[in-house]
Amino acid sequence: MFFWEASQEVEEDKKRHLLTAGKPNVGWISVHRMRLDNTFGMIFSEFATWSIIVVGATVLHNSGVHDVKTAADAAKALEPLVHSFPHAGFLSKLIFSIGIIGLGLLAVPVLSGSAAYSVAEAFNWQASLNLKPNKAKGFYAIMLQPPLLG
Repeated sequence: MFFWEASQEVEEDKKRHLLTAGKPNVGWISVHRMRLDNTFGMIFSEFATWSIIVVGATVLHNSGVHDVKTAADAAKALEPLVHSFPHAGFLSKLIFSIGIIGLGLLAVPVLSGSAAYSVAEAFNWQASLNLKPNKAKGFYAIMLQPPLLG
């Protein structure tokens, strides 16, 4: 994601004419805002990450699951949360599946975009989501490659 974010920042700076002779032309106020944005973004991200870990561990531990070996074990641990609903077993698996699928739908585009930017930069290809595919063929070819499954 680093390559994607850095490339997008450069594209935005070019569009706003903030690059002079290849160097950024930004003032102290812009740098201060970037630092604040980065700091608060990282704090929020870490809070969300730790919240997920703590809630997940609490649910698993309270369910008596101390050794998760498969995704089915983790899904089964959700059953106590929905035990009052009909078909609690199916519902817990459905909730877990929706979460995993949603995560995949978020992660795959980010990973393919990051890979496309990094490969394009390594080979000095045109790379931008603002370019049409015929202007950045290699970039879009990398982005559209299906993920390699192990």
